[in-house]
Amino acid sequence: YMQGKYGDGGPGWVGFGNPDSGSGNINGQNWMGLSITKVGTWTSIYAAAPGPDICSVSSSDTAAQYRVNGLPEGLSAVQLYALSASAAVEYSADGGVTWVAADLSSGSGVAVVTLTV
Repeated sequence: YMQGKYGDGGPGWVGFGNPDSGSGNINGQNWMGLSITKVGTWTSIYAAAPGPDICSVSSSDTAAQYRVNGLPEGLSAVQLYALSASAAVEYSADGGVTWVAADLSSGSGVAVVTLTV
C-alpha cells in the first residue's frame, strides 16, 4: 500500500555484520531479494555496534570482498554506514574493473558515505 501511494523507496538495506553463511542470505531489510557473496576471511560481531543492524564486520585480508548482488537497474547511489576507522575501504560498481576509495577516517562513531553505483 505504502509503495503504491508514495512510490518506490529503493531496495532497502543490507547488513554485512551477520550474514547467514549457510544460505547466502543477509541480515537486513530488503524487498528485492538482494544477496551477498563473501570472499576472504571476515570477523563478525553481533549486537555490539551502532548502526541499523547492530552488527559489524572486519577483515585484515586486503583481498577480502563483500559483494551485494541484485541491485536494481537505474540505481545511481547507495549509502554505506560504517564505523569510523583508519581503514581502507574500496568499492567497485563495474565488476572490479575500477575501484574507488571510500573515506571512513573522519569523525567518530558511524560514518555515512555515499557510494556511486
